[in-house]
Parts: sequence; structure tokens; C-alpha cells
Amino acid sequence: MSTHYFKSDMPETLNLGNCNPVLEQSRWTVMPIVNMFRRKVLRQQVKALESVASSVWEIASGATQIEPRAYYLPNQCERVTQYAFECHNWQQRMEGGIVQTHLPTRGFLLKEAWLLDGVVYKKGACTYLQPRKKKRPLLETDIEIAQAALYATASGIEYFGQWLIDDCVTYSLAQVYGALVTTDKKMSNHGLAYEQCFGMHPYRLESAYFKELVVFDDVGQNENKRQRFRDLKHKNACRHRREAASWRIYFAWAIRCIETFEK
Repeated sequence: MSTHYFKSDMPETLNLGNCNPVLEQSRWTVMPIVNMFRRKVLRQQVKALESVASSVWEIASGATQIEPRAYYLPNQCERVTQYAFECHNWQQRMEGGIVQTHLPTRGFLLKEAWLLDGVVYKKGACTYLQPRKKKRPLLETDIEIAQAALYATASGIEYFGQWLIDDCVTYSLAQVYGALVTTDKKMSNHGLAYEQCFGMHPYRLESAYFKELVVFDDVGQNENKRQRFRDLKHKNACRHRREAASWRIYFAWAIRCIETFEK
């Protein structure tokens, strides 16, 4: 199954050539210090990256959907005494029938952006993908990427479940926009196994300078995102079928060898 996840209104400035990271002479920036001064001294609110984007475009339209009834056993809801991450009307949501409005998926083009110690900077805006590891702000990098796409989210980097339902599906969306980048936080063996299963090969970077960086607003569960979920499910199922077929061939060969030796 081949699915296209972008529209023709993608900015014409995105001319994907060599997107691989290139080692250059060290570049310096004072953005982390300026950002810290504005937050802690001037008490100014940090701008979102979307507010300083050179281009904004809609990748997939939003949608309205009626929630279906959840799957649960008889009398199971009555035994629930506490709940988390849910509103007070969770029982009504279990029954379904609630109208939900799903947000569109959008892309934002940032020119001359920086990734420094888990934080993305662009002019007076920044986004923390993970807590900084260094006490002193990181101000330099020797890696430059012409076009890159940031598929990772702060919640996905912190929590495996969010990574699975957000970052993994955004990865397939971001492939057409440049080198796929994330932070250098170490993945668990469990997460690495999923990456191998889904065919994910991102660049894990502590620091980098991007001539053009695309970030995404991909939280809406619109039809486009649901299709990407189905594609991942299909890819995973195909992998398991191939592995099962390989094991069947191996066992058949082993049994044949044993029978040959017995003769």
C-alpha cells in the first residue's frame, strides 16, 4: 500500500537535495542564554516555534467523528473505583455516541533553527523536547543539515506509549521533508526493536544547525493519521508473516537433515 501524506501546497522553498548531516566548522549562538535571560530575568513568556515559522501549511484536513462504543466486559465499568488521564464523564465515553472534532495536521517551516541539548531554538522561540543534560547552556555545534524534519515530541521522548502513538506515525509523515531527526536520548531495547520493525532510522543528535527545519502539529486523530496507523499495523503484520515463514523453512530443513542422517 502506497500512501501520500502531503499536499501540493507544501512550500516551494523545500528543495530536498543532500539532507545528510555535514560536519562543518563550529557554529556558535547565544540563543540559549538570551532565552534564559528572557524567562528568568524579564519574566517573558517563551514564544512557540509555530509563531516564528516562515511557512505554515495544512497537510491533512480535520474531521468530525462520532465515537464508537468501547470494548469491555459486562459489569466491568461498575468495578472501576479510580481513573486517571480522563474527564469525569468517562462512563459516557465508554458508551460512545459523543461527537469529537479532530484537528488538522499542519507543517511549519523554520529557517536557521538550532537543536542544542534537547531544546529547539529559533529567534525568540523555543521548544523543550527533553530536560537539558548540561548545567551550562550548550552554545555550539559542528553539525549542519540543509533540510531536516523533526518528528519527535516531548511526550514521545519521555513516555514509550506516547512515542508509539505519536512519534512513530509522524515519522512516516515526515519522511518526505528531509533528514529525520530526534534528540540523543538513549532508546530502550524494546523501543529499538519497534524501530527496526517499523523501518525507522532517525539521526539522534545532541546538537545541530538546520538551514531548514520542518516541525509538525500532528495531534489530531484525523483520517490521515488513522491511515498511517493502519499502515504501521500492516507493516508489522507483514514482518511477522515473513519471520514465521522463515522459521517454517528452517524447521523443515532441520527435520529433513535429521531424517537424512537417520537413514
